[in-house]
Amino acid sequence: AMYNAAKDVLRNIVDDSMGDVEKLRVMYQWLIENVTYDADLLDLSMTNAEGVNRYNGFFLEGVFIDGRVVCDGYAKALLVMARLEGIESVRVVGYSRDEQPIAHAWNKVNIDGIWYNIDATSGNTILGAEQEMFSHAFFMVDDATMDARYEATTHLELEANTFYDHYAALTFTYDGATFTRHVDSQEALNAAFNYYAENDLHGETFDILYMIDDVDFETALQNAVNAASLPVTYVRIDNTLIFWTID
Repeated sequence: AMYNAAKDVLRNIVDDSMGDVEKLRVMYQWLIENVTYDADLLDLSMTNAEGVNRYNGFFLEGVFIDGRVVCDGYAKALLVMARLEGIESVRVVGYSRDEQPIAHAWNKVNIDGIWYNIDATSGNTILGAEQEMFSHAFFMVDDATMDARYEATTHLELEANTFYDHYAALTFTYDGATFTRHVDSQEALNAAFNYYAENDLHGETFDILYMIDDVDFETALQNAVNAASLPVTYVRIDNTLIFWTID
């Protein structure tokens, strides 16, 4: 039944015109935007309560029936969806690098002989008690990106040494000029802030990869805030900025 549910989702988000990277992107985005992270189940699991590992949130049922899972549910769902599309994928498990380590699960996928990490759990950025936002920050990243936060204990033989710059393929147009979301100039950063502010994207994800080398980070951001026609705020994950508007 769960495989049929996964196939139903894929029929709605994937088509034959897509390459494997685009298929993975829409799977990743669907999981983040349609499935809520179950923080209560995480808290319960950390108490080692009897039978907690049998809760739906650890399995496909949590994704396709309840719409509420912990990391293992996300990873198992992406594993199944990728394999249904003929994309080689594995589920990786490990631990966070916190003072009190927390078990974590994510995926590795093989595209044209190169392995990448995909972590839908971490791509679901929690901005507040009720607000979650999607970002590409953990889509097809290298081991170094994951190692900064997590220590893998399985599939160590599958080295992911390449970062796929998905932001370079995403574009937006502002004031007649087209920019990629791989932002490498003050002009592009200012345009990104204004694009988000002026296009009524409230509630929708708009994230960029900040790659300006010759301007101090805080200075560049303040310049962009000052240039924006409406108030915009953001959260930063390494070099990724995720925007949202101020009500």
